[in-house]
Amino acid sequence: MRTTEPPGSGRLRGRAAARALERLGIEPRLYWVLVDLYRTLSKRHERIQLGHHDFSMRYLLILSFGFSSVASILWIATGDAAMPTVPQDLNSLGGKVLRVDKTTGAGAPDNPFESGGAKTRIYTYGHRNPQGLALRPGTGQMWSVEHGPHRHDEVNLLVKGGNYGFDPVDPNRPAFYAERSVPMTDRSKFPDAVPAKWSSGRYGTLATSGGIFLKGEQWGAWNGWLAVAALREAQLRLLRFTPGGTLINETIVPELHGRFGRLRTPMMGPDGALYITTSNAVSFAGSPPYADRILRVFVHT
Repeated sequence: MRTTEPPGSGRLRGRAAARALERLGIEPRLYWVLVDLYRTLSKRHERIQLGHHDFSMRYLLILSFGFSSVASILWIATGDAAMPTVPQDLNSLGGKVLRVDKTTGAGAPDNPFESGGAKTRIYTYGHRNPQGLALRPGTGQMWSVEHGPHRHDEVNLLVKGGNYGFDPVDPNRPAFYAERSVPMTDRSKFPDAVPAKWSSGRYGTLATSGGIFLKGEQWGAWNGWLAVAALREAQLRLLRFTPGGTLINETIVPELHGRFGRLRTPMMGPDGALYITTSNAVSFAGSPPYADRILRVFVHT
């Protein structure tokens, strides 16, 4: 792989950026199109409303296209807002993956919890801070990419009604958010908790921040791999799984590693390219302040 910057891909905003991306969409080689963003794309601890439920969360993430084989269904991942009881509380929408009717916001009819209230919208629970959702092409598998506290970032294959085992409750201090003293997936407390398909391990966090499965013959040997962005480690990591979800191999894309700062959301575009946003909001490697960008990625042929 190699990277090039197309001529004239300067600082663009709004419609000018959209027109530039459209013009550059026919290029048949690997390159990065760099477009500075007008503002940072993520906001911390924002308050949202879904139906009658008004609540604070760490992040709200909505998969924006290619999100479901059922056109009327919207998947939403929510953080726990650093509230210790939230991930395991089925009456709260925080620390969950929700599956709702995209028009009404009501729970999808085949969701696992049938009683009223928040439960009807919940597909999985026991999450800390999901950063992205990815539907695996050709399957019904939905995957999540999640932040660990200071270790154990995770990639999870979502199982209907599954508990992913995060429970930062200190019995001696119920109001204390004990994220550093509990595992991301606590199978000693929850024996049926769903284990992660990939973890950064106990030695540190990459700050994994979103993922998408590469799709199309244009990706060659990388077709079907999960592309996972990382904030802290400023990298794009590629993960290969068996059809059942067992990790086979992983690698880091060297052309992106540390070059553009914090990478947040990778997404496949309708042109078959991979788009990645940065999340720096400060100068990185000599870039001007707030030099956030959209990167457009092709495989070199």
